[in-house]
Amino acid sequence: MDSVRYWRDGEYLCAANHTGRRHNTLHLRLADAAHAPAQPAIACLPPAGPCGHAPLDAAQVRRFVLEGVDTANRTLGTRFAVAQVRYFEDDMPPEVVYGMLALLILQRWHGGGYA
Repeated sequence: MDSVRYWRDGEYLCAANHTGRRHNTLHLRLADAAHAPAQPAIACLPPAGPCGHAPLDAAQVRRFVLEGVDTANRTLGTRFAVAQVRYFEDDMPPEVVYGMLALLILQRWHGGGYA
């Protein structure tokens, strides 16, 4: 995913993949692994633009984010945990994209890429 853009928004680590008409943005607020909720809170932010497709399934977004976090932890030898997940109402399916974005966010964070 060469088109991914990374930034911080307060406590959130963010990544967006925008390729032509397809767009997905993910915000993660990390938690201490010892005190992390079993299921992170999920928030669907208001649309960033006009799109006419069906909304994403929030439970599937959460599921794929947790899979991405698990993959990051296994490959990096870390214990990252997520307190909250945010995405935009007008983001595009498929929800599996959020697993890849979560993995990329944590790889970047682990490598010191968020100042």
